[in-house]
Amino acid sequence: MFKIMLENLENMYCAPIPVMLHDHDTGRQYVKGIEEALKNRNAESMIQHATDHYYLLQDHIYKEDNILYLMAEEALNEEQKQQVDLLYNKVNIEDFFEKEINF
Repeated sequence: MFKIMLENLENMYCAPIPVMLHDHDTGRQYVKGIEEALKNRNAESMIQHATDHYYLLQDHIYKEDNILYLMAEEALNEEQKQQVDLLYNKVNIEDFFEKEINF
């Protein structure tokens, strides 16, 4: 969706994509911090990174639901919306994991 939205910047009243990508990078840093804290058995650091990640996710999801998706709905034409929908439907959960995860 980001790629298609970037093609329509003239139809948006601001540029939300850099903010959302920054959130993604920050979230990855928090997860790395959690992993490092777990390796070092540092409970305080793990709790801090997990808490920071929790609040980031809350804020990020709010921005998606109340800003980004509304802007996409207004800025994209029907053909572009269908393209986004097709791409979403092609995503397979295994694409997100480097290895098999057993629950």
